[in-house]
Formats: sequence, structure tokens, C-alpha cells
Amino acid sequence: IQKARMPYPNWGIALGFGLIASSASVMMGGGPIVAAVAFLATVLGDRTSVFLARRGVAEFYQMTAAAVVASTIGVALLWASTELDLGLQAGAIITGNIMALIPGRPLVASLQDGISGSYVSAAARLLETFFTLGAIVSGVGAVAYTAVRLGVDLDLENLPSAGTSLEPWVLVGAAGIAMAFAISLAVPPRMLPAIGIMGVMIWVIYAGLRSFLDTPPVVGTVAGAVAVGVVGHWLARRTRRPVLPYLIPSIAPLLPGSILYRGLIEITHGTTVAGLLSIVEAVTVGLAPVSYTH
Repeated sequence: IQKARMPYPNWGIALGFGLIASSASVMMGGGPIVAAVAFLATVLGDRTSVFLARRGVAEFYQMTAAAVVASTIGVALLWASTELDLGLQAGAIITGNIMALIPGRPLVASLQDGISGSYVSAAARLLETFFTLGAIVSGVGAVAYTAVRLGVDLDLENLPSAGTSLEPWVLVGAAGIAMAFAISLAVPPRMLPAIGIMGVMIWVIYAGLRSFLDTPPVVGTVAGAVAVGVVGHWLARRTRRPVLPYLIPSIAPLLPGSILYRGLIEITHGTTVAGLLSIVEAVTVGLAPVSYTH
């Protein structure tokens, strides 16, 4: 992925990040208004990050600023929805932004390096991943804390989540997240349809196991990741392409954006232990698919 020529212009990559957030909000029942705002918020956050990068600001602060910008817009819409009784699932904007910012590529690359025995580069990439997660947590957490102190209703009982739904819009959102993630990683356009199908497949396996067999989230995630890994390696051999461009985007629908957001809100509400447990669960669920796709 890193060595390939860019198949999209820079603005196309930025739109890819926005489409990740809007697709995630669709999965969580956000509706067209929330999806549009999620797209705009994430693109503005990405442009803020680029603006800071050009001025030599460290990447940690770039990611924090991107999370702050998008989360602030999400909280503003949540406040407006509450005050005007619009009934919008505006929290899906923040969850979608988290999913757009989660560093899928360095996480997968670190595990691949570790499996192949390159432990130094694996440790460096994993450290990069955790620093990025720290930046996301810092940005979203600061906005959530400020919002609660200002009286914005961040209700733990109504946080956005796709749960285990297999409704058509959820499947469309899963395909959209996978393909948008691929665009943001500069995966060639001809690979997008297969990646979209794999994104739907991993969600159907995950949601099906959880719904019908009542399995824990990690078990459903691992099962979906194994299936996608098998299909991805088969496609890579058949098309004579690297396997990572198939695997990294296809696991995107299972990235733990909603769990991480819940953990931050729980900490903000004073239930620190529950919040930290949710964050640990998010890290566990996030590591599961990238560990079992190889």
C-alpha cells in the first residue's frame, strides 16, 4: 500500500475519511442528516490535521486536533437535537470520526512484522498505534468532558451502536466503511467491490454469531476475521496482488469506535472503572481481527 502510486488525488483521500464516518453513522442508525454532518465534521478534522502538519506540529497533536474538531461538531448537533427535540442520533458523528481516525494500517503492519520475526519494527509500529489512540482518546475525551460540564445530555443509555443488526442499511454501511477505508489507504479502485463484499461478510458473520449463538463480541470478531483472512489470501493469490490491501479495509466495520466512545463517556460520568474496562474491551476487539486475518 505504501509503495503503490496514489490512485486518487489528495482531495479524494480526504473524502475517503469523510465517507468512513458517514458510513459508520449510517450503520448506527444516524440517518441522512447525521451521515452528512459526520462526513463534513471528519473532513474538516482531516483538513485541520493537514494544516497543522504543514506547520511542523507533531502528529500526536494533529490527531488530537482532528478529534476535537469533529467531536465538537457532533456535540453541537447533539445539543441542538436535544433542545429542538429533533431525535437525531448525533453521537454517531463522534463514533464515525473515531473509526475514521483509528490507525488500521500501522496496527496490521505491526502484527505482520511481529509474526514474521521483525520485532523491532513491530514494536515501533505498535507504539505508533497506541500514541494515535491516545491522541483520539485525549481529543474526544476533552470535548465530552467539557460538554457534560456545560450541561449537554450525553446519555449512556442512548449511545449509538449498530449492535448485531442485519438490517439493509447496516449492511450498506458495512460495505461503505470497508470501501471508504480502502480509498483512504489508496487501494486501487478495481479492488473496491471485492473489499465491500468482504466488509459485509465480516459483519454478517460477527452479527450472526452474536445474535443466534449469543457468543461474546471477541468470538464473533475472530470468526469474521478468520473468514475474511481466508478469502483475502485466496483473492490475493488469484489476482497476484498483495494481501494487505484486501485485509486492512475489510476489517474496518468491526473497528471498536462505539465501544471506545462508550468508555470515554463512562469516564466523563465518573464511572472510571467501567470506562477503563470499556477501553480495554475496545483494544481487545480491535486487536482480534488484525491478529486472525493472517
